[in-house]
Amino acid sequence: MGIVYPGGFDSFSEPSLPESTPLSEAGGGGNTRNHVQHHHDLGKAVEAIQENASFKDHDHSGDGSVEFGNKLVQANTHESADTDSDPTAIHHTLGLDANQAAAGNHKHDYRSDFITNKPFEICTSTTRPEAFPGKTIWEADTNRMRVWAQFVGEKTAIQGLYSTDQFNQREGQQYDLGEFWDQWYEFPYGVDRGDGYPDRGRMGTTGGSSAWFASTGWPNRCIARRIRPSDKHTLTDDQVIIMETNDVVTNYAQAAGQMPASNDVYFRMSDDGQTYVRAAMTWWKGSSGHIMLLWTDSGPVGEELLGYFPAQTNTPNKNWQYRLVGNRFEVYMGIEYVGSIVDETNRVSTGHKGWGIGMQAGHPAVVWFGWPYYPWIQSIPNEVAAVTIADAVRYSESPIWQLLPVGDVPRIGLGCGASQEILQTGSMIEWGVVGEDNFGMFDPNNPTFVEVTEPGVYHVHASIAWSPHLYGDHAGTIIVVNDQPTVHSHWEFVRGAQYTAGFAQTVDVTCFLRLNAGDRIGVAAAHNGAGSQWTAYKKTAIAPDYVTQFSRFFMTFHSA
Repeated sequence: MGIVYPGGFDSFSEPSLPESTPLSEAGGGGNTRNHVQHHHDLGKAVEAIQENASFKDHDHSGDGSVEFGNKLVQANTHESADTDSDPTAIHHTLGLDANQAAAGNHKHDYRSDFITNKPFEICTSTTRPEAFPGKTIWEADTNRMRVWAQFVGEKTAIQGLYSTDQFNQREGQQYDLGEFWDQWYEFPYGVDRGDGYPDRGRMGTTGGSSAWFASTGWPNRCIARRIRPSDKHTLTDDQVIIMETNDVVTNYAQAAGQMPASNDVYFRMSDDGQTYVRAAMTWWKGSSGHIMLLWTDSGPVGEELLGYFPAQTNTPNKNWQYRLVGNRFEVYMGIEYVGSIVDETNRVSTGHKGWGIGMQAGHPAVVWFGWPYYPWIQSIPNEVAAVTIADAVRYSESPIWQLLPVGDVPRIGLGCGASQEILQTGSMIEWGVVGEDNFGMFDPNNPTFVEVTEPGVYHVHASIAWSPHLYGDHAGTIIVVNDQPTVHSHWEFVRGAQYTAGFAQTVDVTCFLRLNAGDRIGVAAAHNGAGSQWTAYKKTAIAPDYVTQFSRFFMTFHSA
């Protein structure tokens, strides 16, 4: 009969009546073999199993022998493969779809969306990718390279509000400050209090300054609260008020007792004008100038003196900077530090962000032939050419798109197009000639400073040219950051004191500054001459006529 294995399975059944079936017969029950055939086929079946079944320790290494077995077919072994099913799958095909692997000869297309977590990417300034530490981009529209990082010591400057009123909105003399101010008077105009003096003066504008228009010899006071929606509130409690005076200064230095003329600035003022911190620049108690700091939460009648210090308050053409940061009040006149007051009781922390200015007309007392004389005219305060309100610059530490010194980096070159008057205590240089400003850091409307647009380390150079007719023998150049003088200054001997050189004399400063976006950088000049002196703007006497000497300022981005 034979066997069918390995083509099929063999069946070896016994006779239905083995005890009565002869060996030479197959017997019943489906048995088709006699005894001899049965033994023969059974042996063949065992031989077939031995020939075709692999050893227990076979490894499918592939020669077809019973020792190693046949190789496995890949299609069968990978029937349930995890190919491209997940980023963590064992099997991946090549391609650009999700979860596929890149070919060994692939090229990085940094403009595409196919490569995730790219260390470097080409974009524009308006299509910057999602940032993470170390991410580097090239802005194709600006030719600038940036990295998302926080460098050691680097902080981001936050300026907040910065606004200036030059009182030039109206022509001629006006007996108020205009629509942007809410003015309160101790003695309002036109109100007769029974003494026959309904006009005790008013605070208004002269077309380019705020001024007091004097009347009788009786004192009066005005508080002007800023109400212009765009700048009536600072963003923080830390406020800076800069007041520029002109050549009209307070008169009657011998002001009577507690009723002198004063120029006032108001910090942290409430919207009802009842709570504020007042800094009064005044001739106080006789002929000595002082700056007083006062506080109230019940209007003028409740003012309490927190402290005072001396200051030359009646000198013309000064830039006064008042700062109230935390509980510390500081004053600068030009580049000179004047004094400070620390309110240990912290009453200055009012919680309000309004501000204002003010003037007080004093009751004059002049000694005439040994007797006090009260003339029929008020003691008036200084005129104010401009007032600036600003948040004190604060800083935050966080990663930003830091500019790298590759491609286009900030460069600025400025010059002076005319001679400029410099006060003895120092004056900020006003720049009028722009040689280069590729990052838009200079605004001609604010000629005394440039505003940094990119944080980093900058190389700064300033050269101030002085008139050959300088009176005095020392002049200084000072770098100013955020309206405050820095240690980067240079005082130098110059041939002044009526010595007329044939050319302008220069005093230079060169330094590196770590600057933040929003920082304001300016240059101040000072001297030891009597009265005002002048910078130079002229053709030299020893050079060709086309060579002009004038003050210059350069600043270049150096590194992140």
